[in-house]
Amino acid sequence: MVRFNNESLQVCDRDDKVVMATFINGLRKQKLYTELVERPPKSVREMLDRAHEKANAEEANRLKSAQERQRNDKRRRNANQGDVRRDQGRKNTYDRLPRSRPLGGDKSWTSLTVPRARVLAVMEQEGLSRPPRPLARDKSRRDQSLYCAYHRDMGHDTEDCRHLKKDIEKLIRRGHLR
Repeated sequence: MVRFNNESLQVCDRDDKVVMATFINGLRKQKLYTELVERPPKSVREMLDRAHEKANAEEANRLKSAQERQRNDKRRRNANQGDVRRDQGRKNTYDRLPRSRPLGGDKSWTSLTVPRARVLAVMEQEGLSRPPRPLARDKSRRDQSLYCAYHRDMGHDTEDCRHLKKDIEKLIRRGHLR
């Protein structure tokens, strides 16, 4: 959607009906396509809003599924391990901290009223974003079911993108975003 938006902004004297028809014809036959064909939008803005809503809902569903998988995996592991804590004896708090992340954990990010994908679209429209560095991790080792609109690459969700979170924080601190 971001790429379509950027490309359509390049066209002079664009007709909204042509833009909407082009967008709809470029979609795969999925829920959004069916919805837009059954109930055509009245404007480009309405069409893009509906498309963003669908994308955000799909991303939320993916995140929810991943959370449920993790929760189920954790339950299975705990059931298989029994109560290992008895064997560990007493340890201080520092020893019991998880080692999957560096000490200090995640930075607390400013809470947003709209999804980060929507903020990204505004950033790109206003020329506030610069292209991010390419992802360093080997493409074959990335999760191909997740897409980041900021990097325009597979491997993680837009909402989870640390680089995007950092750029949004910088823009908020500089007063470009509220």
